[in-house]
Amino acid sequence: EELLLAVVLADSFDDRFKPLTVDRPRCLLPLCNVPLIEYTLEFLALSGVRKTFVFCQANSAVVRDYIRQSKWGKKTSLMEVVPIVSQECYSVGDALRELDAKQFLDSDFILVHGDLVANFSLETALAEHRLRKTRDKNAIMTMVLKSASPLHNTRDISSASVFALDAGSNACVHCETLDVFPRKNSVTLDCEVFKKHPELELRNDLIDCQIDICTPEVLALFTENFDYQDMRRDFVHGVLTSDLLDKTIYAHILDHAYAARATGLRLYDAVSKNVLRRWADPIVPESMTQGDDRYQLVKGKWYKGERVAIARSSRIGDNVLLGSGCVIGENVTIENAVLGPDCRIGNNTRISGAYLWEGVQVGEQCSIDRSILAAGAVLHNGVTIAAGSVLGPQVSKKPSCLL
Repeated sequence: EELLLAVVLADSFDDRFKPLTVDRPRCLLPLCNVPLIEYTLEFLALSGVRKTFVFCQANSAVVRDYIRQSKWGKKTSLMEVVPIVSQECYSVGDALRELDAKQFLDSDFILVHGDLVANFSLETALAEHRLRKTRDKNAIMTMVLKSASPLHNTRDISSASVFALDAGSNACVHCETLDVFPRKNSVTLDCEVFKKHPELELRNDLIDCQIDICTPEVLALFTENFDYQDMRRDFVHGVLTSDLLDKTIYAHILDHAYAARATGLRLYDAVSKNVLRRWADPIVPESMTQGDDRYQLVKGKWYKGERVAIARSSRIGDNVLLGSGCVIGENVTIENAVLGPDCRIGNNTRISGAYLWEGVQVGEQCSIDRSILAAGAVLHNGVTIAAGSVLGPQVSKKPSCLL
């Protein structure tokens, strides 16, 4: 039996999370106090992957050190995780061409990004992929897509796509990304497509988390064409519209599973809320522990870590997670928020819909609404942080400051 391999792209190749990614890559940003890459690696381990290559470029030393010190770096780990460092890659295409040059992958592999949160196993999709390869010698890839309503909170409207699928085989015959700016309201299909595929499904209700089961031929095609930079816009669209490449790409549709990527601040908020609401069960705070941290579900509404001190006069609302060692002062109100380890909250402070990472210090009479405060941020007394604000690491705000 072949060893099941996977590739995790630790780099996002964009700056959506700046200034939060100045000192660490997106894959190590905490989501419900757990680095994003932990959710991705747990998903791969659940799917039976035995060896994973983590491809990193920006802050590569940080990623490499994290993997070495985590449970994945121990000899007892059931899945071997190997970091691959390259300083010359600036896109997904560059990364895959680098992997092809290194000749690490000689069998089918799973390709995902390091900001993926999913609660299902790829066992069924892998079985279908292998079966298709025996029937179709031109099959090179299976895209795993999730059906959801057009208004689902984990849908990335900036990269929504329309997929044209053969109704019988789920072969993808057309894939097109719908740009928001300028807005694209139409899709053009070649008439030849309808001759070859009498029954087509046009799907715009699919969330694409960029989970792909690939053959090694995918890497070779990237190497042959340096115009391929993005997996969907360039590679999939290029293969399906090429007159020279007679290759087939299939889709596997998920109906009852959770899968989402934290590709931006809005989706970071949405995925965090979904984990707190237990929509991604069994991916819940008490199962995704780090080190000695343990979380307890209180009254079925909020989570408390170890050594947390809360004043009696304070109120903790629904969908709140308090990291280990947090200290909450008098008359504090917290709702729909995540506090990292060792946060200190002063008296008469209100926190709503916000994310405070490890070691944040908040003074008295402060107000924080729908914002992110990175590790080590300090707010002095009377500071107001309005919705949509992002404070980078170690930022300090003077008393009575309004942001």
